[in-house]
Amino acid sequence: MKSASSQSALAYAQIRAAVLAGKFELGSTLTENQLADFVGASRTPVREAVHRLELERVLLRDERGISVPNPGPDEIYEIYETRGILSVANARLAAERRTDLDISALEQHAADVQRAMETDQEDRVAAHGEFTKASWRASHNRSLYAELEQFGTTDSHFGGVSTLALPGQWDRILAYYRDFLDALAVRDGERAAAVALENVQGFRDARLAMWRGQNRSN
Repeated sequence: MKSASSQSALAYAQIRAAVLAGKFELGSTLTENQLADFVGASRTPVREAVHRLELERVLLRDERGISVPNPGPDEIYEIYETRGILSVANARLAAERRTDLDISALEQHAADVQRAMETDQEDRVAAHGEFTKASWRASHNRSLYAELEQFGTTDSHFGGVSTLALPGQWDRILAYYRDFLDALAVRDGERAAAVALENVQGFRDARLAMWRGQNRSN
């Protein structure tokens, strides 16, 4: 029989994966009973899992109950503003502290994305995620890495709905890789920070464009 902590951890992983895979509609309201049925567990581990997901803002709780986030423009700006602050701090430290192994790892992940451009979208997204995490590790600041990991990918704030399928996103991302690596190579912290912020702003603008498109069609 699984312990209470392992049941909670499993419920957390299953619900989080479902939200980020878009299994639940943005803005939809959920109940603990529904989620318990979904993961095949009792309400107690689900309640604990939901609390963790609320802290990560993967789920929200308000007077209606538990819901999948569907942020509007003001919240979109706030989310990307926070990500920008963290990314700029990380980029400056990465430029100062990066090792040759960090550069090699980043180059490998960038090459993996390039190779997947003509093949598999999932492989491309996975490799981009690895590049992002490698850039966080390059700062060699465990506290900052933990903050970035806790904040999550920006997609985790939007029910797992990604902007990566929008036209022009991958060309922009590949240019970001080149500019970021060039800045890290010469240990130019200000340039690395500017490139990182520009990348975050590119994702923000794509998210706003997606929101406007969805609301024009509703």
